Amino acid sequence: MLAKDPALRSLLDRAAGYIVFPAIKQGGFVVGGAGGEGVVYEHGRPAGFASLSQGSFGAQVGGQKFAELIVVRDKFTLDKIRAGSFDVGAQSSAVILKAGAAAATHFAENGVAIVVDPIGGAMLNVSITGQKIKATM
Repeated sequence: MLAKDPALRSLLDRAAGYIVFPAIKQGGFVVGGAGGEGVVYEHGRPAGFASLSQGSFGAQVGGQKFAELIVVRDKFTLDKIRAGSFDVGAQSSAVILKAGAAAATHFAENGVAIVVDPIGGAMLNVSITGQKIKATM
């Protein structure tokens, strides 16, 4: 991800931590879901593991695979993730990774920013979606 947008480094350097999900698989037809496993980083060092699960309902069809980076703004939010299951919520929006994406990335009210890097597949998705992260640290 840093190779595609080197400015992402400044966002990561300001963050309390981040979670890298290298491959999330998503699919659906009206009802959908997604999931993946990742690594939690604190101060640039691996600090644990995390799993992501997602459920969605609405106009959707297809399947896709993508990498996701969840940047955690502060220690308070990182501690909430560390304590167990963290609901990313529907209010968080993701920025598609490309050169300059870091400049458009903003933290949501819940203290996280999300960057997505598409890997493959095709999915039409206009649905209500929620993500949960469960960390083991």
